[in-house]
Amino acid sequence: APRAGHRRAGRRDDALVAERLEALATADASQLTAGEFLAARGALERAGVTPVLRAWLKRESWNQRLRQAVLRGLGASGEAPAIDEALAMLADDAQVDGVLGAAAGAAAQLGARHLPARDRVRRALERRLEHASLAVRSAVARALGTLGDAQARGAVATALDREPFGNVRRVYREVLETLGKAAAVTAATAELTKRIDDLEKAKKAAGKTKPSWYIVASNDRAAPPGREQAMAQKTGSETVSLAAGHVAIDATISEWRRP
Repeated sequence: APRAGHRRAGRRDDALVAERLEALATADASQLTAGEFLAARGALERAGVTPVLRAWLKRESWNQRLRQAVLRGLGASGEAPAIDEALAMLADDAQVDGVLGAAAGAAAQLGARHLPARDRVRRALERRLEHASLAVRSAVARALGTLGDAQARGAVATALDREPFGNVRRVYREVLETLGKAAAVTAATAELTKRIDDLEKAKKAAGKTKPSWYIVASNDRAAPPGREQAMAQKTGSETVSLAAGHVAIDATISEWRRP
């Protein structure tokens, strides 16, 4: 009961904080400060933030700082509907570099949390590796590292080969290293899963094809002999009955008889 009460109190507190942040953003004359309030609202991860932040994406500000902060909030929100908002901004050539970078980061954060959307996010980011701006190319490469999809290695390697600027090339190399580690983890997980599946198959096959025996201890006081008999029949085992207690090994060796 105390834990349930704490959870309810926490939810009420989150709701109050969310409402307060939205009110502060609306009331503040500074678009820059309002954006930070909205970024914090997204990071609160309280459901229903995407429609709230979507409306703010349409507002103009100096160097679109408000829009960049709202995109950070969308990325931190973890909400699947926010993916569409981030990708739409990422694809808009009219946006300034800072907005495109923020959109790339938000899309990557969300794609990493929502695996069904990861392939779509990866492809959208890979297209932006050809952007004319160094800042955008670097931001997009970092976003691919955040996304963690090893399939992006080919696109990043191709971009590295044609990239003339050393600072961007360094970012690409770092991202390739990150994606290589992600690929190694994925391969190891797949191999472990395969081994477990193989073991399960072998275990099931052995139970059906290998002969087995079951000892029924007729003097067992811990488990009823009738239940032991039923378990033996269920597994299809040959039954050996011993006038023994629960620890059948106490029976004399002469009483063991195998078919």
